[in-house]
Amino acid sequence: MKMDGLEASTVLLPNGSKAMKLKAFPGFDWIKTVQPKIPGCPPSCPVTHIGFIISGQMSCKFDDGTIECYKAGESYYVRPGHIPTIDEECVAIEFSPEAHKQAEKLSEANEE
Repeated sequence: MKMDGLEASTVLLPNGSKAMKLKAFPGFDWIKTVQPKIPGCPPSCPVTHIGFIISGQMSCKFDDGTIECYKAGESYYVRPGHIPTIDEECVAIEFSPEAHKQAEKLSEANEE
């Protein structure tokens, strides 16, 4: 799946679960690119993300105003109610089933 500022590919693991490789580019705008494709257009991402940053970094601003930064070599748990910010190219692997389902829906919406 390719969207403005984001690339994602899903891999089926031998046990039937999925992992998703994400590559996000500086300037990726969740509100412009993803929000309009989610039913109800929520003000922030409603999905939990669990993963590992391979390279680069990503920040998330949460609805309560807190900001968390995740850097290369770190794992992350991002709760619902966030907006990601990408200041430098970031490559991550995600293991969260909820995020995979949302990515599949976005991919279908992106093809329309």
